[in-house]
Amino acid sequence: MKKLRYIVLLIICLFTFNVYGIRASHYEPTFEMDEEYQNNKITTFFGFMGEDTYKNEFKISFDSNMIELDTVFAGDNCKVDYEEIKSSSGNKEYKLTFTSSMVTNKNIYGGIVFKVTNKFAVNKSSEMKIYDIYAYNDDGSKYRSEGYYILLKRDGPNNMLALRTNIDKDTKVKRAINFALPFIIVGGVAIFIGAIAFIMIPNRKQSNIKGKIDYQLDPKNYPIPGVGPFPRVKKKEKQDIIEPEEKTIMPLSEFVSKNEESNEELKNKPIEVDKEMFKDNPTKEGEGGLININPLAFDDGEDSVIEDGEIKKDDDDDVDTL
Repeated sequence: MKKLRYIVLLIICLFTFNVYGIRASHYEPTFEMDEEYQNNKITTFFGFMGEDTYKNEFKISFDSNMIELDTVFAGDNCKVDYEEIKSSSGNKEYKLTFTSSMVTNKNIYGGIVFKVTNKFAVNKSSEMKIYDIYAYNDDGSKYRSEGYYILLKRDGPNNMLALRTNIDKDTKVKRAINFALPFIIVGGVAIFIGAIAFIMIPNRKQSNIKGKIDYQLDPKNYPIPGVGPFPRVKKKEKQDIIEPEEKTIMPLSEFVSKNEESNEELKNKPIEVDKEMFKDNPTKEGEGGLININPLAFDDGEDSVIEDGEIKKDDDDDVDTL
């Protein structure tokens, strides 16, 4: 077993390997700017450090309403090429390439002169973005940096501050949150107001009952899924109302003779009247000549009697006092 181990170790020692260690890039772009400026022109300087390079290129975007590109210049032993790659309202983008005649690991390879516009007033600020930075070595090595933001803040008529922020994961997350935060707040407020309105405002929607009834009554809409037609209303036949006959009261009908034979002798017999029965009948004043008058004919509804030619009230309802 030990011999086998020695043999394996010997075989491994017979081979040699060339291994290149993997290391992180030390390439870092640099930026400088004078705080004071004259004639409304600010000068920016771009460079690098950390790796041997001879060629550097990057893209820059800025608000053209605040600053305008005036001049692009190259550093010592360098030449510069630049082109405008995008232009829109309020924004411009350029691509710049600086090439040196020698390889160095630290250098300021050039710069840009910007003209400050009248809109860039005191206490206002504007932002530049330098991104997609690439550096090349003559041995084929290539380095890359995501870039950085430059916040320009005008403190006075001839003073401009430049604050740098590198582009990394934390910066991207922070700027994404700052960009989305106003929309989130506005959306949350809109949802809250909508919920309050939904709760507070009563529902005024009225169902069109008449339309539904007309729809169901229309024969061309049959059959309606899940809804049957209205039942037909049976019409009642008109019937004559027979009212009961009104009973006729026949006074003394039970005493009427049922004999249909007439007594001719009684028909021809004159009516006998006792004239003495009306001799004591009362008379009204001035009508003394009336005779044979029924005393009830002078009854005017008042309780009174005639005594010695005078009419007197009588509270007694007894007829015997007459």
